[in-house]
Amino acid sequence: MAEQERSMHLRAGKGVPPSSNEPDPQDQVQNPFLWFHQLMRGRYRWAIPLAIVLATALGFAGYRFVTPVYQSSGLLQVEPVLPRVLYQTEDKDVPMFDEYIQTQIRLLESADLTNMIAQDSEWLASTGVSEGAASRILSVGTLTADRPDDTQMIELSFTHPDPKIAQATVSAAIDAYMQLRRQQEIQSDTKRLQVLREQQTTLSNQIRSRRDEIHEIASEYGSDTLQEMYRFKVEEMQKFKMQLNEAESMLAAAESASDRESSGNAGASTMSATDMQLTELAQYDPQMRQYLNRRDQLSDQLKQLTSRFGDNHPQVRQVRSELQIAEQRVQQHAQELRSGGLALGGIGSNGISGAGMNPERLKARVDEVRQLYQQAREEAVELGRKNLKIQRLKDDITSLQARLDRTASRIEELNIESTVGGRIRTLSAGGLPELPANSGTRLQATVLGAGAGGGLGIGVIALFGLLNPRFRDSVDAGTFQAPLLGVLPRLPRDLSNSNAAALAADCVHHVRLMLQLSARGGKKARALTITSPDKGTGKTNLTLALGLSYASAGARTLLIDCDLAGHGLTHQSHAMIRRRLEEILRQEEWVDEDELERGMAIAASTGHPLGDVLLEIEAITPDNLKRAFEHQPEPQRGLLDAIDGESLMECVTPIGSDRLNVLPVGGGHV
Repeated sequence: MAEQERSMHLRAGKGVPPSSNEPDPQDQVQNPFLWFHQLMRGRYRWAIPLAIVLATALGFAGYRFVTPVYQSSGLLQVEPVLPRVLYQTEDKDVPMFDEYIQTQIRLLESADLTNMIAQDSEWLASTGVSEGAASRILSVGTLTADRPDDTQMIELSFTHPDPKIAQATVSAAIDAYMQLRRQQEIQSDTKRLQVLREQQTTLSNQIRSRRDEIHEIASEYGSDTLQEMYRFKVEEMQKFKMQLNEAESMLAAAESASDRESSGNAGASTMSATDMQLTELAQYDPQMRQYLNRRDQLSDQLKQLTSRFGDNHPQVRQVRSELQIAEQRVQQHAQELRSGGLALGGIGSNGISGAGMNPERLKARVDEVRQLYQQAREEAVELGRKNLKIQRLKDDITSLQARLDRTASRIEELNIESTVGGRIRTLSAGGLPELPANSGTRLQATVLGAGAGGGLGIGVIALFGLLNPRFRDSVDAGTFQAPLLGVLPRLPRDLSNSNAAALAADCVHHVRLMLQLSARGGKKARALTITSPDKGTGKTNLTLALGLSYASAGARTLLIDCDLAGHGLTHQSHAMIRRRLEEILRQEEWVDEDELERGMAIAASTGHPLGDVLLEIEAITPDNLKRAFEHQPEPQRGLLDAIDGESLMECVTPIGSDRLNVLPVGGGHV
């Protein structure tokens, strides 16, 4: 048997029928919440206050653990377009705008900017920080720059436990950034201007060099415009070419006539035109000579233009088209001559016959004209080469001059931009923060601390319940397989509550009934042992309660105190166990045996006390009766005395009723 704070359970051994409250073995899978409730049953009054105390303590510790910091923020705007001042080209986007903003963010978070803040006298004065402690103060906070939502803005923030320092640092950081950026812009503009001026000098020298070359060529020919001179020289060359062709035709006619004369065939002065080549036809037909001369002129002109401009130049294509037309005319006229059966004679160009002329003189004329033609051709080629060089030099000068003009324009543009505000301007220099920036973090730390404290308090009590698994409720009995006899409530100190007393009596009667039903073999008498491994578990109270229950049910009941160490039943029943008056009178021989039997008979029939009856019949003096009453509370004989040989009936004392008796420890123990 075990007694807990709220209830006590009795379990019988093998053969006791199970109670109707016995749990089904199939329901032995325990719910974790019910298991936790079992651990905490009867301990909530300790767990809840402890959880509240620890939750408050750890919540406050969590709140104090997070140091409040304040954040001040400034806002900068980056203009993606340069302001227009003078030039149309100034209104243009910044190349690689995203990378440009990231560069500015890195500059805002750089160590150079922090060092400038630490040396700023206005910042030192506004914050009250000494110059030696400036670096340490700045290291406590966090200076960050960010681009919110890919906008044109840059947000600069500084967090610090002191809101005034946070505000002053943001303002000083923006001022230092603008100053640092201005210095970088000045250095960058200076470097760019230096490069542009060097390029300007280089371009000017290149233009001067090309003009000197043109001047040198112009000094040789007397002019830098050689196009007309070249055209004249080409016409002169073509004239010599025509003269050479005519001289060669006359020479060929003269030689042909001379051959005919020498062969004696002077009368056969005609031949078929179909057997003659173009040059031979030209010797006898002036129109053919004109067509051939025109074709040769166009061919020479095409070669010159091709060497100067290339194959795809418009003039080259035009001359090539004219040459094709001239070639078609030559072939068409030759076809007409051949198909017309032209009778050829010894006629030279311009209707002059080559016959009768000295071939030697004609050969000298041909050589002279050829020499003039070659000289004119060489002069034309050289003049064309010089003309092409002048044109190329002029084109180079035009290109270099355009680059020089752009360079000068860019120099002037940079000079003007240096006097105008840059791309970045300040929208907000930072305000004084009113609330901590980490208020949410402090709230989280407080909640976590309070939750941990509450959980710790409940966990400690639950651990205590796990280490001390005594039953604290009737439901706990369902965790064992042994049959349940019944449940005994803890009696209140004030038994005047009839309901509580009746409930306790019903519980005891139920236990007694279960014990009676467990009896087997038809035995009318049986012995029950009530024991426990520890003291203070309610063995004595249960024994007395069961004894009274059995006696009230009409069973003769004997309670034996076998607790030789604690004597619980003996002490508990001491107020009810009194030595019998007749035993004391017999032992002390203060009353005659016959008179004692007579008095006991009268007391039994009338129901009056034995002492009053003995006084009425004058069987005892008042003094002896008083002395007998004084001997009644003295130690009663009991179990030890019966073991020593005393009569058992002499050691047993009735209590409560005639059917309830007790055998105390005895041996002088009270």
